[in-house]
Amino acid sequence: MGNRLTPPRWANALLTLFFNPREREEIEGDLLELFERRAEERNVTYARIRYARDVFSFLSPFRRKRTIGPLYEPEKKAKTSLLQAHYWHLAVRSLLRRKVTAFVQVSGLAVGLAAGLVLFLLVDYLFSFDRYHPNAARIAWVVTDVKRENTVETDATPRPLGEALRQDYSLVEDAVRLETLFGKVLSVGANRFEESRNICLTEPSYLRVFDVRWQAGDRMRALSRPAEVVLSERYAAKYFGKTNPLGKTIRLDGKTDLTVTGIIGNPPSNTQLRFDALISLATVPELSPDWSRLRSMCFVLLREGARIQDLQAAFPLLEKKYQAGDGTFRFRALPLSDLCHERSGPAPRPLLYAIMAMGVLLVVSACLNFVNIATAQSLRRGREIGIRKASGSSRRQLILQFMTETVLLTAIVAVLALFLAEAVLPFLNRALHMLGADLSVSHLLRARPFSWFILLLVGITLLAGGYPAWIQSGFNVSDSLKNRLTYRQAGRLSVRKALVVTQFFITLFFLIGILAVWRQLSFMQQSDLGFRTQSIALIPAPSRPETLQRELAGLPGVTGVSLCDQAPASFQLEQTPFTFGSRTSPEKAGTQLRVGDHNYLPVFGLRLRAGRNLTSGDSTEVLVNESFVRALGMTADGVLRQRMRVMGWEKRIVGVVADFRSAPFREPVRPLTILNDTRFAKQAAVASGRNSMPEIEAHWRHLYPEGIFRSTPVEDLIAGFYTTENVLFAITRILGLIALFTSCLGLYGLVRFVAEARKKEIGVRKILGASTGQVLWLFGKEFGRLTLIGFALAAPLAGWLMNKWLEGYAYRIPLQAGLFATALGIVCVLAFLTVGGVAWRTAKRNPAEALKTE
Repeated sequence: MGNRLTPPRWANALLTLFFNPREREEIEGDLLELFERRAEERNVTYARIRYARDVFSFLSPFRRKRTIGPLYEPEKKAKTSLLQAHYWHLAVRSLLRRKVTAFVQVSGLAVGLAAGLVLFLLVDYLFSFDRYHPNAARIAWVVTDVKRENTVETDATPRPLGEALRQDYSLVEDAVRLETLFGKVLSVGANRFEESRNICLTEPSYLRVFDVRWQAGDRMRALSRPAEVVLSERYAAKYFGKTNPLGKTIRLDGKTDLTVTGIIGNPPSNTQLRFDALISLATVPELSPDWSRLRSMCFVLLREGARIQDLQAAFPLLEKKYQAGDGTFRFRALPLSDLCHERSGPAPRPLLYAIMAMGVLLVVSACLNFVNIATAQSLRRGREIGIRKASGSSRRQLILQFMTETVLLTAIVAVLALFLAEAVLPFLNRALHMLGADLSVSHLLRARPFSWFILLLVGITLLAGGYPAWIQSGFNVSDSLKNRLTYRQAGRLSVRKALVVTQFFITLFFLIGILAVWRQLSFMQQSDLGFRTQSIALIPAPSRPETLQRELAGLPGVTGVSLCDQAPASFQLEQTPFTFGSRTSPEKAGTQLRVGDHNYLPVFGLRLRAGRNLTSGDSTEVLVNESFVRALGMTADGVLRQRMRVMGWEKRIVGVVADFRSAPFREPVRPLTILNDTRFAKQAAVASGRNSMPEIEAHWRHLYPEGIFRSTPVEDLIAGFYTTENVLFAITRILGLIALFTSCLGLYGLVRFVAEARKKEIGVRKILGASTGQVLWLFGKEFGRLTLIGFALAAPLAGWLMNKWLEGYAYRIPLQAGLFATALGIVCVLAFLTVGGVAWRTAKRNPAEALKTE
């Protein structure tokens, strides 16, 4: 045939271009033999086409030609780098061959990493509160502990404290007093806006101490005169649109005209000082300089070199000098960065640390699942590893190859985790709407989060890929080629068992926590509060409260109207000192105060234990609760008709009411007094039918045409008692489901490994007469033991931690054995479902398939 049998020259040129001489010689020799055979069997054209196609099959766009010495010089070992292209090429081919396993590995790790990312972003956001101020390290927040029979921690101080610190202490460079205003109406012309929490009374030093972005106006003179207000950009746009607001007037509660003297930037979401309207403190001249009442929040800017400990050491002399609160007040100085975590913040530090620990546990659990599945696959890849080792691959090269696969999987996992986290964060932002949270994956682009994320990915790669790579690269060549690998060669089974036990530990830990939080939350929601909440709403009574009461009481569907200051239960925990009977010194235990008229008891369903109800119009009468009586060491009948002095007024006790829930469940029921004085009644509690509110609103608007009507169901106020628990339950429930998911994946990886490693043993057992049930028992007892070990480790730790958490509640559930048994039962059921499928298929397999290589 002559030259007709010559293969395409351009194809040989490609071999020369992409391969070194030794490789090209081997490949070209094999291809020439195939070329000649095809030419004889078919024709030359067919042989040329197939030759070209075979050449292309050897090429890779990522391949780099390697240079070697003379043709017959012994080949040197290539210095392989993790980034060499052929490793990535082989990694992609390997993942495509085992799509299902790769999907299980990627999904488990992506879900765990996404959960860890969300928790990290949440904790990072909460820890960032008020740390952006330039002088944050020198700013102290002064709070007050009220020392009576029980210590009550507050976030307020007496009004004169800030000025006293500023004038009398050289270590104080400046001080700020502010008072948050609730339920105030700001009106501009005919437009009225009810604002709460976002406006405050403060003084010019606020603009000097805190990082406030000044936009317009005279910063040096702002807030120094009465009737001045500084607005944020969003409030300026809200009230005045595109008009320049400087010099314009805003009316406060229909009484006081405020002049806009400045515009500041919108406060960030990561601050507790989230005020959009700053009203000069001098606007309200009747503010009392009384040292016995806690009214203002106080912040202190220390001079350079001064320490918070120095300020704390100065407080005893100050307390003695001003006899603050008759010696019952103890001032404390806290760093500004603790504002969000100690007294008034939404997330105390122990909770933040617990969230961090949960995130770490989830990521670790996902990595363990990855390791289990990777090592379970090692037996299936034994022949591939044997061929590669027989072809000259070193252990180092194999480790690099397997680590390359892990890097590729981790990259895919990182992308999926970012998408999952971004999809979940809007729900978390809505749950934290009170904080104005704006969490986003884009926050990872900042220096500290980005470095943390990269380190996390590196750690995951090393943790998830290191152990499987080391085990698989150490396979014996002969056993690998003969497909005789055992589970001992594929990594110690005890290691894999330890990994699964760890996952069971994490899962049971979460489940016990979920069940404890859920039962405590259910206990609080179902407990008898001691008063009625259904079909009762609180509406404002700006003025003429008696007129409002008369008009609403005559409406159809309204069963009762009481003038009061608040519902029986409240977040206000302040205790007021009082003097009982003929005693001259205040009692050790103060009393909480409520204002209510003669309808307060029937509207809220409070029960009398002794005496009678209040009389309409008699402001000298008060009611006390049973805790008040016990604090005095007397009987209910013994306190009746006795006098008490509170807030400078002489009062007479006419009745004793049964204890009711006056504060959240973290607080015990304390002594409480109901004052019959409608001068301090700012609200009306209306008991009515479901369809009566429109008519109630119509009458209210007729009485107060300048006001803004709002109706707050008492049930909603009480629901606020459980906000923290609801958020915690939602977070732990989601994390628990993720832990269950990753645990089941890890268990699936181990049972597949065991089934593959023991298939010959199971085949022999079946040939010798073992039934399907006996084979299933082999799996069941093994994994049942692992479950019990995980439970034995998780139960004591979870029980101890949940007990510490429950100690924060004055009224709490006991941790009973049933709670732990429920958690164990859930895990056992899921383990049975996970193991059962693989075990059943293994037990039903034809034993000849497992033994055919013997």
